[in-house]
Amino acid sequence: MAKYGGQSILGGYLFTTASPCELCAKKAYQLGIRKIYYIDPYPGIATNHVLASGTQRPELSLFEGAIGAAYHDLYQPVMSYKDELPLLLAGARASSESSTD
Repeated sequence: MAKYGGQSILGGYLFTTASPCELCAKKAYQLGIRKIYYIDPYPGIATNHVLASGTQRPELSLFEGAIGAAYHDLYQPVMSYKDELPLLLAGARASSESSTD
């Protein structure tokens, strides 16, 4: 985004699966990322040597929420699409009939 999008990410948030490695931490620091959310800690020197330096340090925050199977369960359909379609069509018909009354 910062390179091609023409939009600043200064003060933005970064969501990532692992805490940033040294190169990613350096880039996040340079871009002015304010907070980095991650799921798994990455073993390395990024926190001590890159993110703990300077005056505009990004804050690291371990993500607390739906991860793993719970995350995927949020996006799984409750019923199959073939069973859901008649209900959707019936709802659309009822909605159009009530709007013409």
